[in-house]
Amino acid sequence: FKCSHYCSTVQEQEEAAVERCTVAVPNACKSNECTANLRWSVSGRGLFLRLRLEAFLRDLPSHAMYIALGFSNDQRMGDDTVIECVYNGIDEGKAYVSYNDGNYNAPLYEASILLIVNSSFVVNDDTFTCLLNIDFKQLNRLSGGDKSKVFNLLAQPHYLQIVRGLIDQYSKCLNFC
Repeated sequence: FKCSHYCSTVQEQEEAAVERCTVAVPNACKSNECTANLRWSVSGRGLFLRLRLEAFLRDLPSHAMYIALGFSNDQRMGDDTVIECVYNGIDEGKAYVSYNDGNYNAPLYEASILLIVNSSFVVNDDTFTCLLNIDFKQLNRLSGGDKSKVFNLLAQPHYLQIVRGLIDQYSKCLNFC
């Protein structure tokens, strides 16, 4: 995927150039008006994606929430690979690769285990931050079911769709379940 206005390319030691991008949501918002931020870098010869998703919580009644980033071939949700970070509002965060068929978002557990190499979560000053690394070299290890639902996000441009919202603290159900 590509980001046109907020990118910089740097050369890292013994590695291909790394593209770094930042996007604020809504576009061009002032810092106190933003609802989310997305930062990423691509390295490892285009096979490794580092994501930083930030959701601002000032307008949400609960900190039990999620932030999700959908990668779509068009401007609608449906037939999309999604990276989601879920926080239970108390002490637990989890990152998943999931698939959105247009009506429902289903976690892909095998893809999450194989592709998400590292994830961490911080809730501080009304901001939920999710950091994760995705290793696309592992795509060929996925079984048929998950493989058909996980796109190589770095191979071609995609529309990015950022969503955030509340979850049920106990069932972990996202607000669109």
